[in-house]
Amino acid sequence: MHSVAELLSHLNVWLRACMDRMTGIENELQDNSPDDWKTNEQLKADGWEVLKEEFFDLHDELIRLIEVSDGSFFEQPYHGSAFTHQDVLYGLIHHNAYHLGQMGLTIKFLKRT
Repeated sequence: MHSVAELLSHLNVWLRACMDRMTGIENELQDNSPDDWKTNEQLKADGWEVLKEEFFDLHDELIRLIEVSDGSFFEQPYHGSAFTHQDVLYGLIHHNAYHLGQMGLTIKFLKRT
């Protein structure tokens, strides 16, 4: 079971990677790479407040990206794939919902022990 901090970090690195790629910035993040799932020891170095602030800042940045984009942005291919930016945005919503659900279960489990 991943900790809430590990899950939040995972959401942050994937949101950053997707936004980088949608805006033409190279990002080498891969599934299950060391940056994908940082350890609790790594995350403690910056602390919970920094991790949480990054989560909200990244989502604010995503909202700004969407707000300034015209309709054609959403239909553009994502990072040379068959997916569009719109597909990736929907994927990010599902990814967040899935892992936020895991966080809820983790918190509920911890409160019962």
